[in-house]
Formats: sequence, structure tokens, C-alpha cells
Amino acid sequence: MTASDNPRNGDRIAKILARAGIASRREVERMIADGRVKIGDEVVTTPNTVLTSLKGVSVDGKAVKAPDPARLFLFHKPAGLITAERDPAGRPTIYTALRNALPANAGRVMPIGRLDFNQPRACCC
Repeated sequence: MTASDNPRNGDRIAKILARAGIASRREVERMIADGRVKIGDEVVTTPNTVLTSLKGVSVDGKAVKAPDPARLFLFHKPAGLITAERDPAGRPTIYTALRNALPANAGRVMPIGRLDFNQPRACCC
């Protein structure tokens, strides 16, 4: 049986919660293991749980709202910026530059594409 023979309706809960801005997929998996994620009154016990919406899902007792629709921003990354949210070495990141370049209501921003440290590149966020 191939994946096309048995299409899955929905996405894994970790992916949906990550899109909603709760945490990264891996962190959501840890939250599930710690018993912090519920659907209704039932504790989610596996990250393999497949959902079509976040209706009834809560994390730490707080209801999770649906993610905002995705928007794309084209950004020309200057050389010398790290493509990460934060850098332990204290180097400047693209988020430093984006803070002044994006509209105030931009919401959660995640870079996509290959972005080398020393290479200026256009990227979508």
C-alpha cells in the first residue's frame, strides 16, 4: 500500500501546533511527553495524533487559537547575518534587520530557503 492508496486527512499535532506558534515541532513533542497537551479533557499521549483543526486543543490549560494565514515577505539578506532567531556567539541575526524592515503586524516570521552566513541572498520570510 502506498501513501496515495491511504491518504491522511489532516496533519500531525506537532506540525499544527508549531504553525500556530506554540513551539517548534520537537518542543511540542516534549510537551506531549510531559502531558501538557490536551484535546478536550483527554491528554494527548503521542505526537502521531492527526488533526484537521485545533478545535478543542489546549496547552497548559490554555486554548490554542488557529494560526494566522501564511504571508510571504521577500528579504535581501546582507552578508554577515546569521539565519537564526538567536546566536549563542552574539552575532547579529536576520531578525535584527527584519525588525525595522517588516510591517508592525507581520506576526511570526520564519525564514525559508538556504541562507549562508557570508552570502547575501534574497529569501522569503
